[in-house]
Amino acid sequence: MSEEQFQRLLKSMSGARLKQLIKDYNDECIREGRKEDKMKGYSKLKKDELVDFISSFLSEDEKEKLYEKLAPEFAKDLIQAAISLMLGEDKREKVIKTKKIEPKGYQIEIKGFQWDNEASIQVEDEAIESECTCRIGENEGICRHQIVLFLILHEKGEIKLDQFPFKVKESWLDKLKKDSQKILSQLRPEEDADIIFDDNYKIFINGDFVTLQWEGEYAGKTTKDIAQEKDDLETWIAKKVTDLILKPLKRRGRPRFFIRDGFDSISKIMDREKLVTKILKKFQAVDADLPGDPGTLEQYLRSQLKK
Repeated sequence: MSEEQFQRLLKSMSGARLKQLIKDYNDECIREGRKEDKMKGYSKLKKDELVDFISSFLSEDEKEKLYEKLAPEFAKDLIQAAISLMLGEDKREKVIKTKKIEPKGYQIEIKGFQWDNEASIQVEDEAIESECTCRIGENEGICRHQIVLFLILHEKGEIKLDQFPFKVKESWLDKLKKDSQKILSQLRPEEDADIIFDDNYKIFINGDFVTLQWEGEYAGKTTKDIAQEKDDLETWIAKKVTDLILKPLKRRGRPRFFIRDGFDSISKIMDREKLVTKILKKFQAVDADLPGDPGTLEQYLRSQLKK
């Protein structure tokens, strides 16, 4: 363990956890009859001050023992928290965007109840640089947001486990592997979306998992397991896309336009008479200049597709 590793571990912890660490150390001193060795005068220190306080107080041997005791459990908890975030299971935060960074890297945007954060990672040869705008990241610590990015790179075979900031056991990734299809859908870079509408509403399709991503004041993302739905994948997509086309009609007086249709959902709509009838009826009820027959409807839906 190097001093840098020890400092990184402390910086990755919350201020409350650092104070608990000091309290546990002091309790141990009392149990061992070493009251004179207790850490004192730390109660009003801020987090960055606590890191320096602990690091300067402990001997190299004590740091080594503390690191060996704390790092494995801390790293495992961090991995599990990152996987929950990747799966959309976290109750407080969601990953709402994933972008590629050239030549090799990724960026994610995270939305919480009343906060937004952005994390990024860059790989150049063997060097890996990660950062995040959250409180831990801004204080040079490793947060779960950054670990999400390490896991993305690892799942894509671009980095190895020994390149993570903390030692990681393969067994900790079992849930990640089990739900890899869902995660691949949830965290595909936005430029890889299968379907994109003119208001930047995006649909990502990965096997039976479909991820819907939208922007605006209430931006968000959700992933559906279509295997749990009554319709097959093609029918579910055709119905969903139909609803998305029609939804803005009353609000802005015109439907959504396709910018990309990598799933060929337009053809799948046109193959289903009920959906074609539904669109034409809604169109004519709002604006007589909108298509009124199947032939012009298909041409209209394809009119703004970008090649």
